[in-house]
Amino acid sequence: MADLPTPYGTYASSLSFTLDVIVRVRAVIASASAPVGSGAWRLTVPDLYSTLDALVATLTARDVAAALAGLAGIDPVIVPQPGNLFFQTGPEVAELLYLQGLVQTDGAGPSHGAHVIGNPGLDLSDPAARREQIDGWLLQIALDAGLIGMENLLVAFHQENSRRLNERSA
Repeated sequence: MADLPTPYGTYASSLSFTLDVIVRVRAVIASASAPVGSGAWRLTVPDLYSTLDALVATLTARDVAAALAGLAGIDPVIVPQPGNLFFQTGPEVAELLYLQGLVQTDGAGPSHGAHVIGNPGLDLSDPAARREQIDGWLLQIALDAGLIGMENLLVAFHQENSRRLNERSA
C-alpha cells in the first residue's frame, strides 16, 4: 500500500509504504514443506528466516528504492529502509512455529506476534547487516512468545548455510 496523506493536486509531504505478507497454510501444506512427523503444520525457523530475508532484501533493492523514490518525488538515496516489523499470527506463536529446539517458559502467556523495531545503524541492503537485523527480530519474537532457544537455532542455521556455501564453492 502506498499512502499519500494529502488531497489530490497538492504536494505530498510524505509517502508511507506498507507491505503485508499473508501466509495461507493450505498453500504451504500443499508444497509439503512441513517437517516430517510434526503432526499439524508448523513454520520452521529456517523458513521464517528465509522469508524475512527475502522480503527485506527486496525492499532494500535499488530498483524498489528507485520506484518508491519516483512515487515520492525524491532522490532514491534518501528512501529509508524498513524501520520495523509487525509480526502477527492467527494462532499463538508457540503453536505456529515448529518447536524443535525451542522451549516454552513456564507461565508464558499467549503471544500472537510482536512489533519489533529495526536498528537504524544497519544497512539492510548488506547481507551481513540484514542477517544481524533478522536474527534480532526473531530473538525478540521468540522471547515475546516465551520461547527460549532461538539463538541456538539461528547459530545452527547460519552454520549450515555457511557449510553449504563452502561445499558449492569447492
